[in-house]
Amino acid sequence: MNNYLLFYGDNYYPNGGMEDFIGSYETKELALEALKKQVLKPYSNYYEASEDEFYKSEMEELKWAHIYDLSINKIIWFHDQI
Repeated sequence: MNNYLLFYGDNYYPNGGMEDFIGSYETKELALEALKKQVLKPYSNYYEASEDEFYKSEMEELKWAHIYDLSINKIIWFHDQI
């Protein structure tokens, strides 16, 4: 069972609730990898910095994300820039 739910969005256009749901994953690490791919996807042909630097820059300036653990009913990882 996939216990880790990933939610993600732009600070400018949060949809709320399940509209921001990206997917469910077996581990927190898999959810974090999926988040990285989601953040980089629209820009994959444009970034000049390393992939990790670009990902960090995008998350710091524009994005928010939560990973929710169904087994304990809590957000176990978050990034918020509001």
